[in-house]
Amino acid sequence: MKLKLIIAIKRFYLAIQKPLAFVCILIAVLANVFGLTALQRGAILGIGFVILQILFDIHSELVQPQWAKPKVYNNYSKAFIEMERIIDDQVKRKKTISLKWLGTCMDVGWLFLSQYLKKAISEELDVSIDIEIIMLSPDWSEFDKVNPFWKTETKSKIESIQDFINQHSGNKINIKLFTYKQMPYYTGLLINNKYLFLGLCEWDKDKYGVLDNVYTLYLRDSDPEDQKFINQYDSWFSFYSGTAIKTDN
Repeated sequence: MKLKLIIAIKRFYLAIQKPLAFVCILIAVLANVFGLTALQRGAILGIGFVILQILFDIHSELVQPQWAKPKVYNNYSKAFIEMERIIDDQVKRKKTISLKWLGTCMDVGWLFLSQYLKKAISEELDVSIDIEIIMLSPDWSEFDKVNPFWKTETKSKIESIQDFINQHSGNKINIKLFTYKQMPYYTGLLINNKYLFLGLCEWDKDKYGVLDNVYTLYLRDSDPEDQKFINQYDSWFSFYSGTAIKTDN
């Protein structure tokens, strides 16, 4: 009720703002002619309030952020180039890099991560990299209905990830691997809790997956719409990691 009243008052003020200013100016002029000092002061005060509101409106327009539309990457190569660029930039700025990957079978996701990690090791980057990977469990019972390709890929990628963990432990790289047994919806990578590459799974005839929409880049603390998607990703990531079974490493 109070909110509706405030909105109504604001709309009424905006409607009478210009006529009010005109009347105040007219009163101020006439009051000066007839020597009505008190009335003139009141009219000038009214003009001052109107001008102040106009200045506030101008300021709001000038400082209002002009949000850029999220970047869309319509193939994996372009998305991976941008992911690598952002991670490299974060390496220069921070001592710890956090990567959270929510995937399906991790066929292309692990390809990117493993290549970047090998590069970090070979270049002896002075940074700690903490990685959380959440992917489908090979024991999920719905593969044949949803996407049979995922079933074989999950097994091989889990083995590959575990081999990497065993071979490269102690290289300032910490990998936590989890699996889940539910229908995937989101997939993507969150870098340092700020840069989100988000893909959405969808149906194409009888096949379910990320398909051709690939990734959209969202930035935390920028557009409110970006913030909404990152919060949703955070909630899904927390949900899957909370119910997942941690694999041996």
